[in-house]
Amino acid sequence: TTQIIQTREIDVFKPLVIIFTRVEGGTASNVIPTTVKLGGSIRYLCEDGEGDEKKFERVIAGVCKAHRAKYELKFIHSNRMLSNDPGMAELVRITAEKIVRSQDDIASDVRTMAGEDFAEFALRVPCAFG
Repeated sequence: TTQIIQTREIDVFKPLVIIFTRVEGGTASNVIPTTVKLGGSIRYLCEDGEGDEKKFERVIAGVCKAHRAKYELKFIHSNRMLSNDPGMAELVRITAEKIVRSQDDIASDVRTMAGEDFAEFALRVPCAFG
């Protein structure tokens, strides 16, 4: 299954999250539906995540082949990875040092899988998100 990609096929220093969040199929509780739709997201922190998409499709194709099923796969790329502008991030760090008592409480270069609409702003103007 897709868990194989996350645990055996990617670099542990390039995190990847695959999550299924929607399942649609049929309307009756006693009839097996002829089609099922799955929805979800794949999130990655590296710019070469398209390779992970190919691995994902390979797994889906294999599962469908094993069960003599057909599939249609569509990737919709929405928010890009959120990257802080180095200059703005430094400004935030300097300001935080004036407010926070201990530098141990200030995190720097934290990477997260959180999807943020803020990333779209950061593509257009220098920003720092924290």
